[in-house]
Amino acid sequence: MAEGDMSRLRFEFDWQDPRGARGPEIRATWALLKIYVDDIAVTRIYDPLGRSHREAVFGPLYPLAEWIATHWWFLVSEVECPRTERHATYAERHSMLYAREGYALPDLEICPAGDETLLRWRSTRQYRSRVRFGESGSAVLDAEEVREALAGLVATVKRRLDGQGIEGTLLQEEWEAIDEADDEERDFCKRVGAMGLDPYALDDDRRALVLTIHESLPMSLAEDFFHLSDVDHLQPCRDFLLRVLEDIRHLDTPIPELIRLREEAPRIGVTPSRPWQQGCAFARDLRCLLGLNGQPLSDMEGIARSLRIEPGLLRRAMLDAKEPPLPIDGLQGPSPDGSPGFLIAGRSETSRRFTFCRSLFEYLTAPAPDSPTLISPARSDRQKRNRAFAAEFLAPAREIGHRLVGTTVDEEEIAELADGFGVSPWVVTYQIRNNELATVVPAYMD
Repeated sequence: MAEGDMSRLRFEFDWQDPRGARGPEIRATWALLKIYVDDIAVTRIYDPLGRSHREAVFGPLYPLAEWIATHWWFLVSEVECPRTERHATYAERHSMLYAREGYALPDLEICPAGDETLLRWRSTRQYRSRVRFGESGSAVLDAEEVREALAGLVATVKRRLDGQGIEGTLLQEEWEAIDEADDEERDFCKRVGAMGLDPYALDDDRRALVLTIHESLPMSLAEDFFHLSDVDHLQPCRDFLLRVLEDIRHLDTPIPELIRLREEAPRIGVTPSRPWQQGCAFARDLRCLLGLNGQPLSDMEGIARSLRIEPGLLRRAMLDAKEPPLPIDGLQGPSPDGSPGFLIAGRSETSRRFTFCRSLFEYLTAPAPDSPTLISPARSDRQKRNRAFAAEFLAPAREIGHRLVGTTVDEEEIAELADGFGVSPWVVTYQIRNNELATVVPAYMD
């Protein structure tokens, strides 16, 4: 029996004799399970007893299905976000390793990012079950496809329980609550799940606070806000953002050049489909529109001149945030005449330029010019898009390729390239790897 045969994420299983297994839900769902991502069996194991490899594990499907149901809002809503306190426990809410309950399951992490979901799996040795999962890898899948595959497994296990007269399990109760939720309740659960919290365990005061905070923020900020915040600091973080937006509204820095550029700038299409590819393509089109060719933009003055803006004026449109109360890199918002203003966090000039370019992308591509947006370390579709734009706008891949002297590049060469473009070594490494310009190798010292 198999669920989701056409999906890139597939759960294939055959019900088995449970023999002496204890617990009705365990006996009812004992199976031989294979999990595939594309054609890779992430359940492939080495069994030391049989001294053999196989692509399936034996055990009950109930613990895995219950884990999916009780972690549903994390699996569909909680974007990875370094620099948040909850990042250290992210794997506990997203890796199937934590669904084992003494049985063998792979370390398969499910990481939502918006329209995409990242799946990554690691080789692990599980001592209680005496098996070793040997596969490691990653894949980016359509988020809806992943949700359907996960929901299909849960629904199948629930039907199995129902068919055998088993009632009152946590899985059945959780899945019924999820299935019966209306649109308003689902939106609320997604906001809470984005903070790494169980929406069904939230007390009334915190529930009311989440609703109040959401209603008081511009819609374009709300989703990113909950990715970054924790429930105990929602109000001061919200108040900080509202103060920043008010400060931007009072900036006396009209920049008609940016208003015109927004009108003339290319539009993001559906192809290429990957967020980072869309950001790169937009940067290349914008560079062409501005007549930049391969010209480096290694300082803020150069960026301003490329945009036909007087450098001093652009700097006056930027507010500083040395230590904001939530882990943001920046924010762009509207002033009364439609010009954007920018909050730029970070201490180094290199990181500030990079954040400005990410913010510029959000202004140029926002659905409306008065839509403020957050720039953050979150690994969401939006943030991947604006990071890719900034990397390509500041350090074009083609120009990096022209400066490479071989098929490999080490850390020292990357540092030299980064200095030439006025970006961090991370940006150059990102461009080289994503565009397959060369193989990055360690630097060796004599």
